[in-house]
Amino acid sequence: MNSIFFTVLIAILILSFVLLFVLSFIIPSSTTDNDEELEDDDSDEKSEEE
Repeated sequence: MNSIFFTVLIAILILSFVLLFVLSFIIPSSTTDNDEELEDDDSDEKSEEE
């Protein structure tokens, strides 16, 4: 029985790491929109300085 619990725990750990890697690849590609928004904020600041 103990071996089953260990295998389940290891499987969960592996899946969690895989999900972290997948999210790390998905999030940067979706954050490009946020970067564009930040650039817009910078342009607003420049206009205020002028």
